[in-house]
Amino acid sequence: MHRRPLSSLAAALCLAGFTALQPAVAQGPAGKGEWTLYGGQMIANDLPPLAFDLVTGRVRTKSAYLVGIGYSLPLPPPPGWLDRSLAAIGMHGATAALDLIAVQHGGAEHNPEVNVAYTVRSRYADFGPMRLRVGAGMGPSLALGRPAAEDGPTDTSPRRPRFQNYVGLEVEARLADMPDTGLLLRVHHRSGAYGLIAPNNVGGNFIVLGLRHSF
Repeated sequence: MHRRPLSSLAAALCLAGFTALQPAVAQGPAGKGEWTLYGGQMIANDLPPLAFDLVTGRVRTKSAYLVGIGYSLPLPPPPGWLDRSLAAIGMHGATAALDLIAVQHGGAEHNPEVNVAYTVRSRYADFGPMRLRVGAGMGPSLALGRPAAEDGPTDTSPRRPRFQNYVGLEVEARLADMPDTGLLLRVHHRSGAYGLIAPNNVGGNFIVLGLRHSF
């Protein structure tokens, strides 16, 4: 699966997570924790043009699925250099969290998978009775078994690396009258991070729906 470079924001998340993790241990949670239930289907589309493919109805599905659960551990606000970068693209006052995600795959592959991601989320924007926010996260991903439905380094290669890079991109909606519960649409992405931790062209994408609750 051919992938062009992601935005500099997504590429910076791993460094930001390392910077923020040590203060988080000392300071404790900075806000509410959140539990999320996930369910989704694998798609054949690449990540960079996916937004265009979604709008134009060009999404191609595969017979592979996932269900899972995640917990977002609140962290201190993003470090200054990342906070300034986020503010430059309109994400003033973004929050940070360590997302712990466990999923079970079904259909064309049957392996469990665990992911840990440093995630930044925007403040909510109000649209009448609805509130919206966006988020992006990155971190290590480990398949506990062979991810058979993912792409290999070549079309004919049987190799399917278990350890890859995870990226999660999401849009979340909540009602103003139900501020602790939200619905989200997420892209669940695994790849080799352009050859840094696994061969180029490996991995896959899922379109995922989720139900999130804050407490």
